[in-house]
Amino acid sequence: MVKLSLAKHEVTVKIYSGIGETPNKTVIKNGYYNHKIYASLVLSEESAFLEGDEIQVLATEAKIIVIQIENMIMKLSKLLKDDNIYSHGIDAIPEGVERELLQALIKQD
Repeated sequence: MVKLSLAKHEVTVKIYSGIGETPNKTVIKNGYYNHKIYASLVLSEESAFLEGDEIQVLATEAKIIVIQIENMIMKLSKLLKDDNIYSHGIDAIPEGVERELLQALIKQD
């Protein structure tokens, strides 16, 4: 069993019921999904579900589950087209670009 925290992350889950089939895609932003808040994504033998005050089953008997996780630093790295944000933090952001970055981040949500 694997349990992933959903706080401060955008998580995309693609669930394949069979090989070669079109996946069922679910996007969870900061734990928010289907008008409810969840704390964790839980993966266990062929199943995936969201855990919070209640449980939301995403899949049972899944053949393949693909997870993509993106947080704020990853989004900044993409916008800057520079991986230095991981090692240098805020110092990797060029002066005078802060407003443009903030605007781009707001548009993404």
